[in-house]
Amino acid sequence: TWAIRGTKLSINQIVKERVNMLLEASMALEQVTFETADHKEATMSFKEKRKPRFGQA
Repeated sequence: TWAIRGTKLSINQIVKERVNMLLEASMALEQVTFETADHKEATMSFKEKRKPRFGQA
């Protein structure tokens, strides 16, 4: 059980480090999408309670 516990701790540490590395890049890319016409159309159509018309905004 001690070996399994140690292995799990090691693997979880690696996973946490990778997630933290990718999180910043992921959030930056998501922020870029907020400036697209599709995002603006999605937001407006949601507020207006209608289906979005992508590519026409």
